[in-house]
Amino acid sequence: MEIFNPEIYGKKLSDSEYGVIGIKDEDQVLNLLVKDKGIAEGFAIIFTEENKKIAIGCNVYKMKNNGHFASTKIRGKCIYDVFRHWTALGYNTRNAKDPFNSKAFLAALKKMFDAENDTYVLVRK
Repeated sequence: MEIFNPEIYGKKLSDSEYGVIGIKDEDQVLNLLVKDKGIAEGFAIIFTEENKKIAIGCNVYKMKNNGHFASTKIRGKCIYDVFRHWTALGYNTRNAKDPFNSKAFLAALKKMFDAENDTYVLVRK
């Protein structure tokens, strides 16, 4: 089990085109954050870039628990949050209302994280 490194994950989230990253391995800090709910909303990652402290707000979703998929409710909430963020970034050029009916979003989703193998998904606020 890994221990959350804000320098690594903060930079990855900051550099992510879509503001979404997946984390494959179990993590002690993220496990404490999501607890029994499977979601931690309004989490801040603080890291250093060019000698400046930067804080990025994000939501954390636990997509797997001990190798089993999380509840459909948690996974659905994650997808809708990613869709909201993707839309806010201007990628929803066809004004789709439902992420599951948007071919462009579903294609982009595959680039954002690995839904089959990632344990956590972090979505920038």
